Amino acid sequence: MVASFHLNDTFNYLGENIFFAIRYQGGEIVSSAYKETTIKKIFKKKSVWVIILFIMLFLSGTVALLTYYGQQVGSFVVGVSDKGYQGGLVLSKTKDFSTSSPRLVGDSVSNVHPISVLDIYSDKVLQNDGSYIPRSKNYMGFTFYLKNEGNISINVDVSMAITKATNYVDRATWIWLYEGEDDKEGTIYRKEDTIAHEYPTEYNDYNYKNYIDDELIMRSTIVYLKPQEIKKYSIIIWLEGEDPDCVDTGDYSIKSGKIRFTMRFDIAGEEDPTSSKEGEI
Repeated sequence: MVASFHLNDTFNYLGENIFFAIRYQGGEIVSSAYKETTIKKIFKKKSVWVIILFIMLFLSGTVALLTYYGQQVGSFVVGVSDKGYQGGLVLSKTKDFSTSSPRLVGDSVSNVHPISVLDIYSDKVLQNDGSYIPRSKNYMGFTFYLKNEGNISINVDVSMAITKATNYVDRATWIWLYEGEDDKEGTIYRKEDTIAHEYPTEYNDYNYKNYIDDELIMRSTIVYLKPQEIKKYSIIIWLEGEDPDCVDTGDYSIKSGKIRFTMRFDIAGEEDPTSSKEGEI
């Protein structure tokens, strides 16, 4: 049930034996009244205040349910640089490369709610090519493949960077990255906490790295990617509710925040990863 109130409104409750009204003006209760239509011993006057208290709790609960509405964890864009594409680097959502491209885009989700890393089914993402979005729609997964279709082995710089973030949402955005078929655990990238916080012991089962700086999330190098060699990547992105910076009140609220990432594959030593095309998530 959803209730809404205007600045000047009257909330009425009509039961079998009682009627009362609460009048709002300027967001405050200015009057209340009640009367019993039948006097019964089991119905005491103090019951009215119990009902009023229930209504106040209900209104507070309604606000709590809406606090995080608006965050977006949507499409994730992966790209190969122009020089990399000319050198034979291509991307595909499937391992057979039936369709290849220098740029891929995953499906998007919006109005997400913070969750725990413990709520994520990473195996589902690893086992599904392309986009994976659970029924809850509170995180997104994306699996894709990189291939060297050139004639020589090349070193490839891999980077992921933030190109835009609003409402401090980057402070609570965690990214779980798997690099290669042999990477069975992956690495979770996150911004360093601004507030000291002790995480549940279950969180110790994961590998973590802080973002390199405010923009650059991670950087790695594929050494000698051979002709026709394929490398698998899986990414999971969510708002981590256990992160102390995941707040919806105060000066650093992440409400309605949006963030943009780019993940790039370049011939080693080519370009600044923060200068690439943007992908909004």
